[in-house]
Amino acid sequence: MKKRIVLLVIGVIVIFIFLGLILYINFSKINKVNQKRYDEIKEIIQNGVEKNIRAMYPNCLIDRNLQKDNLQGTHYDSSFLINNGYIKKEDLLDVDQKSFCKAKVNIYVYYENPLDHQKDCQVNYKISLECKHYKDEFNDIK
Repeated sequence: MKKRIVLLVIGVIVIFIFLGLILYINFSKINKVNQKRYDEIKEIIQNGVEKNIRAMYPNCLIDRNLQKDNLQGTHYDSSFLINNGYIKKEDLLDVDQKSFCKAKVNIYVYYENPLDHQKDCQVNYKISLECKHYKDEFNDIK
């Protein structure tokens, strides 16, 4: 009788481990698919932001590693990009296909000569994405 109980307990434990592994693998696949979508959204937003930067600061270099003092900054959100035609609202569709993601953008500009905004300038930007079950935080450079 004791052997049957021990075998039954071991069998139940093995089944739980097996089910746990299956759930873990499925959850990992879902997370990878979701992360891929969030990366696509970020790339779309990034392209829109860079188009906006080229329009606002046509002679400035977009520098991804801008780490300087005396930066001037501005910020906007995804509705600005949509309203100005840089991205489409459908581009921000979340993985649930019902809700939309929101983005916040911080732009930092460095001018070699603060009185001359037409040349010798560098621009950096940071994007924060917020969706129903996903949230990025800014990694500000200041």
